[in-house]
Amino acid sequence: YHSDTFTQMDHAITPGATKNISSRGTKGYYRDHSLRVRSTQPIVGNSYADANGSCSSPLIPVAFQKTKFALNVQAQWVAFASTNEGTITAYEPTADGLAWEAPRTYNLTRNGANNNTPTKAYEDGVKFRAGTIFEGDVPFQAWYEPRNDTNAADNDETLMFGWD
Repeated sequence: YHSDTFTQMDHAITPGATKNISSRGTKGYYRDHSLRVRSTQPIVGNSYADANGSCSSPLIPVAFQKTKFALNVQAQWVAFASTNEGTITAYEPTADGLAWEAPRTYNLTRNGANNNTPTKAYEDGVKFRAGTIFEGDVPFQAWYEPRNDTNAADNDETLMFGWD
């Protein structure tokens, strides 16, 4: 299920085999539509090569979605996906770290009526500082890409670890 309501059904995969699922929408830097994969057997999923490298980041089981995430380094972009509709609020520290910028909100809105269709939000117009906290009113998952090599790997998309 893609967040643009496109659905691919009944793809049989032999155990141990690899299946590529093409992205949809604006390609690169995690701007693509979010994706939900359902299976009758255990599976592993990875996204890879966001357009400026050959890095990879795992897909997350629905049960691992959380309501709070934080950046440990400055981010070039952030992407959010959920199985629910809701709102995410970003709290970014000021440059001196002594206060907070005005909060920003991101809406996770479902396209269509199918409850299996995931929601998504994306931001690349703001270079979020380390210490930015993202809080959702529903569980979600977050990915980001470090802006430089300071305490991170520039252009290495990765997932954020969250908590409730």
